[in-house]
Amino acid sequence: MTTVRKGIFVPFIFTLALALLVAPVVAGSTSVAIGGEILPQGDQTVNVSFEVSGCNVTTGDDGKSHVRIDTSEAQARVAGTTITIPQETYTLTIETDEVPAKDEGGTITGTVAKI
Repeated sequence: MTTVRKGIFVPFIFTLALALLVAPVVAGSTSVAIGGEILPQGDQTVNVSFEVSGCNVTTGDDGKSHVRIDTSEAQARVAGTTITIPQETYTLTIETDEVPAKDEGGTITGTVAKI
């Protein structure tokens, strides 16, 4: 039998939910593993090399990174200044400085703001 005192009773479900929400903060920060290396949560800069068929990023004479995507090889989608290329286990998202250009052959080009 449970005894409940007025003003002190806290439902079990609420207590459990609160404990689950607070536990990660109290116990430590969440981490992410990239390439076998564990990184703390938050903004991180990591150099990772990988290939996406039809997508090339190069450094131009202006020192900026430029993207060129052959849509016959990559299923790229453009929405404003965002280019997304879905892959089997992730989606590559590229932000450009301006709305990327798309020529008649289906090639998307733009100046990379961030990947």
